[in-house]
Amino acid sequence: MTCDLCDSFIARDPACVLGTKDVVTSKDCWKLYLKSLIADKVVSLEIIQESLAGLLSQMASSDTPWALCENCKRCLTGSGLPLYLTLKDLSPRGHALCRTLEPMVYEVLDDDGMAKALKAASAAAREVCSSYGLTGHRTTDDCENPEGPNRGRRSAVISPQIMFNLWYVHGGDGLIYSLRARAYVCSGDDEEDLSVLRRVALTDYLIARPFPIPEAFHIKETVIEKMDDVDKALPVAHISAVTEGAVALGAVCSTITIFEDAMKQLEKDFPSQSGLTVPENPLVCITPLVGDEDGNIKPEFTSKRRL
Repeated sequence: MTCDLCDSFIARDPACVLGTKDVVTSKDCWKLYLKSLIADKVVSLEIIQESLAGLLSQMASSDTPWALCENCKRCLTGSGLPLYLTLKDLSPRGHALCRTLEPMVYEVLDDDGMAKALKAASAAAREVCSSYGLTGHRTTDDCENPEGPNRGRRSAVISPQIMFNLWYVHGGDGLIYSLRARAYVCSGDDEEDLSVLRRVALTDYLIARPFPIPEAFHIKETVIEKMDDVDKALPVAHISAVTEGAVALGAVCSTITIFEDAMKQLEKDFPSQSGLTVPENPLVCITPLVGDEDGNIKPEFTSKRRL
């Protein structure tokens, strides 16, 4: 177990626990959390202020209690927070002030709580920036974090990035007839973002942009024309292109290669003002779509892959 505020290792039981509202509306909790993010290089001092909205939404959407280490408990003693001794003292669920609807879109469940949380976060950020000064050195009264970074509730990805839902349409005959793709903006960790992709994959294929099968994956069929054998390419791909990889243009391709043209086309549609591009290794969710004789399609299952 690790401390949900400073990410330090907890050998046995947490020193105390807090509810999400207690944490996000406390300036002292925010100071410990932000200093730990900076120390672990999860977020830089220079972008603390502009990262607050994303961090607040991420923290406030936590539905479970927060486990704290001895050091954080010591730092928060006298803060007026109800430092519960065990997890049994709090309900296991029902602590979220907001919930994620889709990447960077949240439904607020507690307007007053979120307003207080934003005020606390902003005040903490100002004090943290002031305490680091221009050099960025830590002060001696910080709650130390000797353990490794990027565990618990923190996200290693603070700045928005692009992720994709990818679909392929097949008829149960081992052939892929078309592709579909849709881009999203993410700013959380992989598991959170993947959960969103999986959920919306079950419906967003209905409005996703369709794409033909790239020529490199067309199946070649030998036919006889005027007594000569002629190789003709059919505009379909074998299903192994997304299940086992395939050979295209004389090279072995990954199971995602068939979608690369589609992702590049979607990237061209991004507004130039966004400054967003497709990362080298985007998070993707691949979902097969089964088509019937009447042209109806429906999802079959979902899975995660990385380019």
